[in-house]
Amino acid sequence: MDRQLLVNNIVGASKAAVAYGLPIIHSTVNVKSGLNKPPIPQLRKVLDFLPTYDRTTINAWEDFEFRQAVEQSGRKKLIMTALWTARLPWGKPDC
Repeated sequence: MDRQLLVNNIVGASKAAVAYGLPIIHSTVNVKSGLNKPPIPQLRKVLDFLPTYDRTTINAWEDFEFRQAVEQSGRKKLIMTALWTARLPWGKPDC
């Protein structure tokens, strides 16, 4: 996929979620440890008002704080986005 198209898609999806007041759980992987870079500036600009859950595992569902945030949202259906779709859980989360 073209990089700019990817950026436009994720920023557009994020703006739509904010506009519709959807609960957003923004997470990263190993940014605090310095292993990975923070989210791209375009995305940070849209989501800066939200907490970021910095995980140490690739599987978000294995991270306690991320899972707790999902459960606290009270939602049974989730819209999940990722820069690498191979990282999305294709199974059904237990929420």
